[in-house]
Amino acid sequence: VLNRNLLLTGKNSFQYKFKYVKNNKNWHDAQKYCRSNYVDLATITDDTENTHLAYEIEREYDSEAWIGLSKKQGLWQWSDQTSAVSWSSITWQSGQPDNVNGNEECACAGTEGQMADDTCSTSRAFYSTTTVFQPRHKP
Repeated sequence: VLNRNLLLTGKNSFQYKFKYVKNNKNWHDAQKYCRSNYVDLATITDDTENTHLAYEIEREYDSEAWIGLSKKQGLWQWSDQTSAVSWSSITWQSGQPDNVNGNEECACAGTEGQMADDTCSTSRAFYSTTTVFQPRHKP
């Protein structure tokens, strides 16, 4: 069960950081779409962001969605390469990553805040990172 109290402090900033895209695409096409229209596929930097995405998926869409996590040369990396993968912010579903048939090298986020690996050619909705809204402070 998600801890919804974590959402209260940062909800407004999260709504500007992540954009859910309903158009089902494979991971690579989703990445291209995000890079053309936003910034990149979503990078989750901490547990609060992970909880927020899980809550949004559960509340609005109720299915897994691509995020910007993929495996390259045997290592999990974020698509935007701006930060190292923080394993404290990634919670895998039980038995995941399992790399079925040796070709599950992309990650999706689910409704419980847990990730799963999947074949990158699977078509699904996805989360993009957008420009983070920064309110201006008047002097």
